Amino acid sequence: MHNLLLHDATQKGPKGTDKSYSDRIEWETLYHKPVARAKSMPTNALRNAINTATSKNLVKAFQTKFQQLNPIYNPVIATANHNTGTHEYKDAPLNGVPFLVKEVINVENFATTLGDPSLKRSFASALFTRSKTKDEEAGLVKTLKELGGVVVGKTNIPLKGLDVQCENPMYGLTLNPNDTAKTCGGSSGGSAVAVKLGMVPFALGSDLAGSLRIPAAFCGVTSMRCSYGKLPVTGHVPPAPPASDVEAESSLQIGPICQDIGSLQTFLSLVEGNVVVEKDPGSQPASLKPSEVSVALSSQIGGFAVDARVSAYLQEDFVPSLRQAGIKDVVDVNDISSASFDLKQINKAYVAFSKRFFVEMNGRSSEKALDNAAIYREELRQIIDAIIGENDALILPTCPAGLPFDLNPKKSRIDVRQEDGKSKAVPYWPAVLTYVLPFTISGHPVVTLPIGKIGALPLGVQVVGKRGSDEHLLHVCRVLEEVLEKKH
Repeated sequence: MHNLLLHDATQKGPKGTDKSYSDRIEWETLYHKPVARAKSMPTNALRNAINTATSKNLVKAFQTKFQQLNPIYNPVIATANHNTGTHEYKDAPLNGVPFLVKEVINVENFATTLGDPSLKRSFASALFTRSKTKDEEAGLVKTLKELGGVVVGKTNIPLKGLDVQCENPMYGLTLNPNDTAKTCGGSSGGSAVAVKLGMVPFALGSDLAGSLRIPAAFCGVTSMRCSYGKLPVTGHVPPAPPASDVEAESSLQIGPICQDIGSLQTFLSLVEGNVVVEKDPGSQPASLKPSEVSVALSSQIGGFAVDARVSAYLQEDFVPSLRQAGIKDVVDVNDISSASFDLKQINKAYVAFSKRFFVEMNGRSSEKALDNAAIYREELRQIIDAIIGENDALILPTCPAGLPFDLNPKKSRIDVRQEDGKSKAVPYWPAVLTYVLPFTISGHPVVTLPIGKIGALPLGVQVVGKRGSDEHLLHVCRVLEEVLEKKH
């Protein structure tokens, strides 16, 4: 039985955010590797944790980190008090490794509140105040527990999970470890921050409109939105559409946030039943050479320009690094991406497929709207397939804003740097969602890959693979990661 320790509701959000305090401390992960410098990051933090768990109580290490870091950054909103050591899991593949779960994903003995205090007063208040049962627990959480993983807590979200920032009235604000004046992203912001801080080797999040991709990019960690059906989606609040519904392929996915690509590989390998280390691609040398990898690159889609600092970094730093490392080809697809993506059609299809998630929209879309969206989905899939072409993947920014932006509770316009050096105030939602929606609709697998920093801020990109090619996409990302590690 878990003894839950919830934050005092009268003490919302992070305290002690004086940078002079946090800057004096070189935070280490559970594996004695600094989290602040990508070049020092282990190539597989999850495998390192599995190997370490037999000699070190990683759950206790999490509890120590929680006490040190949570008052500053506030990523974790509920914890489980485990009195057992990891030795009890020594014969299990995950070996007692701790992990965290996004608030909207059901976990036995934890409530799922959506961060919304008004739900406690609704006619369905019991659904959001009582602890979930074993039967209600998310399928992916059950699988990870069966593999020997230990849930140590739940992570913060925006109100009802409906924002790309991370604040709600119940648990307060989660801060970005790279710069506490900037957003950490959302809606899986708490999970991304916890992984960045090294509190756990991985955490679960979910993604409807970039909620895995944006916080991972803004915090400088990796994530994966898998192909539909790759990972179970049961136990999410609100629930993912059933497989029989046309929306299912273009909807919510639950997935991992990790410190590196090797960890994503190990995570996927274990969940799919490959428990032998020798069969885990994340624990083996990269299976591809740079000379065997070719990528398509665009700095924008549909003519909606990214922040000029990001486009300059891609062309002046990222592309030369790939070419110098011997990547087979880096194909500029900026023009075709600008001409081919119809942003109005994409937004229309997204709204049709996702309407059921928004109570304010009064339920599921009409059959006509869903039929039209399904027709456009096939067209969009062909467009993306054609842009990727013979390459292994398509690389593009995560959002037009490009970098973590100033905390913006009113969702005001976001300043996006233009080519002339001036800033343009761009409406909030287009500035954050434009580049992620196409791939939610199409169902292509997407990995978030940190590629460097602009000043103190991490820059992450979407690496989009061919449909159903999740493992190959990770092999490609592993090569890209190793190329960038050597550079830095």
